[in-house]
Amino acid sequence: YTFIPSGHYLRVIFSKNLTSDRDITIYAKSNTTATIEVYEKDGNEIIATFENVSEEGWYKVYLTNLIGEEDEFDLRVLSEVENGGGVEVDYVVDPAVISTSTTTNALWTTKTHSIHYANGYYWAVFHNGSNVVIYSSSDGTNWTSQGVVSSTIDTEQGWAVTFDNTDIIVAIGDNSANLIYYRHGTLNNDGTVSWGSEQQVDCDGSADQYNFVEISGSKPLIGGLHGYNNVAPRVYVGSSITDSPSFSEETPSAPSSAPPYTSSSARSPTIIKSGDSDGDFSVFAGFVHTGRSDSKDIQINTYDASTDSWEGWETIVDDDLKNIHPPYKTYDVARDSSGNLHLLYIDLSGNINHKKGTAATPPVWSTISSDVTGLTSHTMLSVASDGSGNIYLFYDKGDNGIYYRIYDGNNWGNENVLKGADSNTLQSITTSRTVDSNGEVLVAWVEGSSSPYNIRFGKAHHFSLEPVVRVSPAGTSVVEVARNSKGHIVVVYVEPDSTFWAAYYNGTDLPSSYDDWTRVMLIGNTTDGGGVIANTGRFSAHFEVFIRNDIMHVVWVGGDRDPYYSKCNVSDDISAIATTSNWKKADGTQGYDHVSTQTGDHPSLIVSSDNRPMFAYGYNRFAWWSGSSWTDYSAFYSEGDVVSLGIDENDMVWGVFVNNTETDDVMVRNVSFDNAGSASGWSNPTVICSNSTYNFDLYDYQWVITDKNNYVYVLCTAPNLYKEAINWWNGSEWQEGTGEESGVQLITDFIRSGGGGLGTTPDGYTIALGSQHTGLARQYNNRETPPFRTLNYYYGDPEDGFDSWHAIEKYQPCNSDELLWTASNDSGIYLFKFDTATGDAWWCPEEEEDTTPPYFVDIYNVTKQEGQEVNEDFNASDNVAVDCWQVNDTTHFAIDCTGQLTNATNLAIGLYWINLTINDTSNNINSTVIWVNITPADTTPPTITLISPANDTGDNDGNVTFMYNVTDASNIASCSLIINGQVNKTETSITKDTTQNITTYLPNGNYNWSINCTDSSGNEGASEIRKLAIIKITKYNSPDISSLNVSNITNFYLEKPNTAKINFTD
Repeated sequence: YTFIPSGHYLRVIFSKNLTSDRDITIYAKSNTTATIEVYEKDGNEIIATFENVSEEGWYKVYLTNLIGEEDEFDLRVLSEVENGGGVEVDYVVDPAVISTSTTTNALWTTKTHSIHYANGYYWAVFHNGSNVVIYSSSDGTNWTSQGVVSSTIDTEQGWAVTFDNTDIIVAIGDNSANLIYYRHGTLNNDGTVSWGSEQQVDCDGSADQYNFVEISGSKPLIGGLHGYNNVAPRVYVGSSITDSPSFSEETPSAPSSAPPYTSSSARSPTIIKSGDSDGDFSVFAGFVHTGRSDSKDIQINTYDASTDSWEGWETIVDDDLKNIHPPYKTYDVARDSSGNLHLLYIDLSGNINHKKGTAATPPVWSTISSDVTGLTSHTMLSVASDGSGNIYLFYDKGDNGIYYRIYDGNNWGNENVLKGADSNTLQSITTSRTVDSNGEVLVAWVEGSSSPYNIRFGKAHHFSLEPVVRVSPAGTSVVEVARNSKGHIVVVYVEPDSTFWAAYYNGTDLPSSYDDWTRVMLIGNTTDGGGVIANTGRFSAHFEVFIRNDIMHVVWVGGDRDPYYSKCNVSDDISAIATTSNWKKADGTQGYDHVSTQTGDHPSLIVSSDNRPMFAYGYNRFAWWSGSSWTDYSAFYSEGDVVSLGIDENDMVWGVFVNNTETDDVMVRNVSFDNAGSASGWSNPTVICSNSTYNFDLYDYQWVITDKNNYVYVLCTAPNLYKEAINWWNGSEWQEGTGEESGVQLITDFIRSGGGGLGTTPDGYTIALGSQHTGLARQYNNRETPPFRTLNYYYGDPEDGFDSWHAIEKYQPCNSDELLWTASNDSGIYLFKFDTATGDAWWCPEEEEDTTPPYFVDIYNVTKQEGQEVNEDFNASDNVAVDCWQVNDTTHFAIDCTGQLTNATNLAIGLYWINLTINDTSNNINSTVIWVNITPADTTPPTITLISPANDTGDNDGNVTFMYNVTDASNIASCSLIINGQVNKTETSITKDTTQNITTYLPNGNYNWSINCTDSSGNEGASEIRKLAIIKITKYNSPDISSLNVSNITNFYLEKPNTAKINFTD
């Protein structure tokens, strides 16, 4: 609902211009008694007025004072209470008009499925008073005539139509000639029809009225009655769905009459294919027996194609069918996706009854309550199947409204309103056998009290929560549900014996049975023990779970009412929570933290981007983990009550609380996580939901959450008044208006005490709300900027008795198509999901289309010698991610997805041109051409020229640098210094044709040295061998022999022991 205060306007824009013969219908309610004045956009003249808007319901006015055409209107609300009065509006519509007809029998027969969806178009077939015509529409609002289906028909009663994919088949009765015709058409993808010619079916003139048509086993079936007094309908089976099939008659025998009834006559026959898909079909007819008054029978006869025989007439409804003469349409039949038949009819007391027949030939029947009773003014109904197992029942109540209920295979749901009650006479209803691209069932109806009558169009949808599986035993209640990045699910709940349990499922799909879950006690009580984390007992049901970055954080209130905390890494498997050693304190050591001795309850837990926890508890107390220790403090107003915390992507913390003074306003404060360790860091409070305006009057049930845009949403609830409101922060200010331009503030009245929940859907942009009342859940879509705000409603079955709803935990990955919720009743906790395949809920959004191809980072030509392996590592990059590489020449080369190019066979000498292609994860492609040159093998060894030391020289310190030059046709792989025939040192970084050197240390002595080099082809070359002496002399002190005559000494030497010796010779 959108609340429009008294004196304010609601601007309405329709998809097409309205004129003075059109109406505006609203679904609304008021807390007082109000009127709504209708003006043209920015106009001053009242066109129409909604009077006495009070109770929840439909209100309609005709635009009788409208001059010309207009598509925008201003609706002004005036309430008898100026302050606080207003109107809550949920729905504003002008049902689309397909066209007009001069006959009330535009949609006549019991089973004329004249509405269809195919090839992106809606199709409608009806009698305009002169001919049967067909219209098409791409949007269900603007309809275009596609011409006359048949002008042969001389009465509104003598035609029927059905659709099958893109085929349309019409049965045409010529009452004046007592003939029946067949016509086939193909629905084109531009909204036109390609028709075959009318074909006369060979019959004896007894099937030209009350016609029916069907397709079964790829064969067309047509037939009907002549007048009222034939005892059985005639059936003709075509050979194929073409323009000119051959037909054979397969008419069943007449039903026998039982005393005291001397004869029978059929009424309103219909035909429907069998669920066996082998050409079987069933004929239904209402029968009037002589001797009975208003009562009628419904009988069925089933044709078995395999035996080419009829099973015989079986009475399904005996002496209890309301007036059967068209257009009252007091019975209808549809087949569900499992092949079961569903017969709905109005009995003599005005109750709608439901008979279900199995898919067998013949069907086996059972009775199911439809919950529609005591409405004696019912005159017509229509039944449809959505192809997903749901049966739709549409009916009127004598007030010209159209209502519907949905049967899900087990139970009938609540009554829904397709068209509100008004004074515009409802003449007939028909439904589709197909759904459109949104999974919606199509409905057409005739309305009006005089000619021309409007042929209107509408759609109905199955908004419901479907339970997946029971999670926990009876007597338990829900606390939290969450998932890790792999999609593993955990549901934490409370047992009646004061223990906290977790049910977890580590599959990538959804569990299908109660036994699929593994259940473990997380927190045991002090008496019995057994808890994986602790045995601290618990106070009430105060426990919260937060998974972020695949760390599952838990905070709970123990039996002593003190807060406790622990965490567990669940990145690999959610089953890690079942092992005690996996649970850690905030500092990472095993165990749990007894955070504070300050008592409290209602913990509200958040986690920063670097995995630090913080929670509020009790009456505005806070516990904050700095990274090394816990800080516990009190903040906000002393009057402030229970605080709910939220955190955005930038680690801004938002705290919502009630200023529990005389005002009871819902307020908010914020602080960055790093500064959240004390009360002084918080901002000044801002009123979000004023109690003086919305009368919230209580404190426990407020929620706050953020989305991927870092918008903040606050859900304010007043359980005792069954009201709620939502406000949001757009990054700069709080939005507190009632219109699209000024923000949004939604006021509804469905919250019950203890029920409700708030969270983000898996896409991270859509806000989800849930509550107790009939299992209602809603979405608040905020994916665009400025926000595109929509509100959708999803109803569960109130008979299920679920007493609370909880949204899936925030910060969930987008790894599945299901949005999971939990709900509890007396038999335990149930896991629910929305069926995204039919558009009934939310889904992971498609990423913005990536059209940028990847690009090459390191790519080059390759030269190898014959016999060498190609082994090159090429690289590429992409704005999202590179997926894989490919090479066009797979005979000679191979490349893996990482870009590693190798030869697939021995490569002969030559030049190979190859095309390398890369694609990214969006299949954007880039390619380049390189060559691989295979040259003849090099068999010539390197040539080494020694530079220094020169031959027969010496060195006096032992540190010698050997210099050389190497030349070769190939690259040089290595060069080694050879000393006395042994490798002394090897270098692998060699530049040929440039002086190279190797330095080494040698002790005293005489040495032979050379250089050996090996090229990349494995050829080894050796240099010449040179001699080198190492004489290390530091200092020599000799005696004075200047006056000594040594000429006659033949063996003269000078020696210093252990140092040096010099010999003198002639």
